[in-house]
Amino acid sequence: MTRTIALTGAAMLALTATALSPAPASAADRYAVISVDNATSNATVGLSYRWGDAGWASVRLSPGHRRHFCWRFSHANEDQNPPFHIRFDSDVRPGQYIERYHLRAFSAPDCGYQYGHKYVFRYEVQHHYVELYDAR
Repeated sequence: MTRTIALTGAAMLALTATALSPAPASAADRYAVISVDNATSNATVGLSYRWGDAGWASVRLSPGHRRHFCWRFSHANEDQNPPFHIRFDSDVRPGQYIERYHLRAFSAPDCGYQYGHKYVFRYEVQHHYVELYDAR
């Protein structure tokens, strides 16, 4: 016994539209993005950063605040950026203990915190030091 399935015009149209619809478009990656969050309750972190061999720039990141850093690719989907260097005073007491890291960026369609490779400052050693952690 053979069964025949009859499709109504609307069902046929929906089936055809689904089969012919293009895959969702994705935006081209135009930036390398790094995002940093200060999750401490009372430690303002002074840090310096640079992309590759460029000059150092300095910022202060207050408790509970965050910041992102972007490198614009020379062309879409290049996905190549110079290394990102960061250094900061890890000692929250008077004195200085400088930490240095190379952070990895995520490729992204826009320069926004939400697109970045996430890092977070947290306390270490009974709140005497802050450390930078990969928050992925």
